[in-house]
Amino acid sequence: MAKYKLLADQWDQVLSKPTEQFRFVRHRKGATVEITGADEARLQRIGAVEPIKRAAAKSTKTEQKPPPEKPKTDEGNGDGGGDNGDGQGDQNPDDETGDQNPDDSTKETVEKPAKTGPVAAWREYAVAQGHDPDEAADATRADLIALYG
Repeated sequence: MAKYKLLADQWDQVLSKPTEQFRFVRHRKGATVEITGADEARLQRIGAVEPIKRAAAKSTKTEQKPPPEKPKTDEGNGDGGGDNGDGQGDQNPDDETGDQNPDDSTKETVEKPAKTGPVAAWREYAVAQGHDPDEAADATRADLIALYG
């Protein structure tokens, strides 16, 4: 039997003969499988497997060249940065929540943001409604919507 690395997402290897109760083994992508005969020819022809020797040589080449590191960005996790699922990120040019003083008597009126609006807008709105700025900074968009939505 020759050893191969499975390239397909999965492969169900039938173990039983036609006259026996059906038995099989499910192999997942990247598994090492031992196959011969018709299965070997068919899986090689469709590109679902590659010989282990070739797979080992490929993995050594990729290990020598690590992929370039991408700068870390905040995801839409309710912390005020990154993408909120709309593909535009938190784009709010009027976001100056760090410069606001809650005791300032000259507070501006802040419009209530859309429920799908960025968390920064909801935090600004919460502070304008009298919410503690430190608590608002730690609150998620869902929390703020529950309070002020």
